[in-house]
Amino acid sequence: MKPDLRLALRDFGEWHTSPLNRACHDVGLPAITIATLGALARVQLPLVVPVLGPLDLGLLLLGGTLLFDLWLEWRLAPFVAGLGLVCWAIGRELSPAVLGV
Repeated sequence: MKPDLRLALRDFGEWHTSPLNRACHDVGLPAITIATLGALARVQLPLVVPVLGPLDLGLLLLGGTLLFDLWLEWRLAPFVAGLGLVCWAIGRELSPAVLGV
């Protein structure tokens, strides 16, 4: 892991230790990710991705995030990408009313 990332994660960990803060992050971050990717999945592009179907802005964002994560810390990137795909799959199945779109 890059030294700058290790330092940033250590600092983040020191500030986010209370149970309430952890619970808010455990619920809030996936909810925000699902809603954002679900809303972006509504905007489809004229390309098809094998297995996943039509390319949409949610997948495009996940692709950019994967590239950034590979640069930042390649060992964590597949795990983060997998979580992102799960959030995208859930979000694209939600109705626009639920997503607030």
